[in-house]
Amino acid sequence: MNKINFLSLIFTLLLTISAFSGVSAQENVQDENQNPRQADRPFRIMQELELTREQIQQIRRINQARRPIMQEAQRRWRMANRDLDLAVYADDSTDEQVKELTKAAQLAQADLLKERTLTEYLIRKVLTPEQLVKFRNLRQQLIQDRIDRRKNPNRQDNLNERQQRRLNRLQQQRNQNRGQ
Repeated sequence: MNKINFLSLIFTLLLTISAFSGVSAQENVQDENQNPRQADRPFRIMQELELTREQIQQIRRINQARRPIMQEAQRRWRMANRDLDLAVYADDSTDEQVKELTKAAQLAQADLLKERTLTEYLIRKVLTPEQLVKFRNLRQQLIQDRIDRRKNPNRQDNLNERQQRRLNRLQQQRNQNRGQ
């Protein structure tokens, strides 16, 4: 289950990047209830990875092509889980029926994992080796932040401050590199 959560985190991160690229030309209007740091997350990721316009376009095309496939795989997985849940708690279900539905849910989950992995791999191929190193570090930091939040939910402000400091360091390094 942790592997699926991990892959979901990565996939969400990559989809967030592509989603931001599609609206970058639009005016930024924030919802009153939205955390401003959350709204900046895709921009920060793009800044940290220093994606080129061409890379953003490639990622957008990959996501547009893969979106219907992913949505269908997610739909099949949700339906298989729903059917299994109904059978488990039904008054008249049989062992054979539950076994069948369990196998169907496992196959749907495997298919979803396969599609997510393929999408991530296609996007990963767009990144340069340097960007891939940065992405791996960012991914590891996101995982650690998630673990920290689970251990102590009240530390959210400290995590956001740490992420902001990391972004500020990256911006300073980039500005120094441009000045040279």
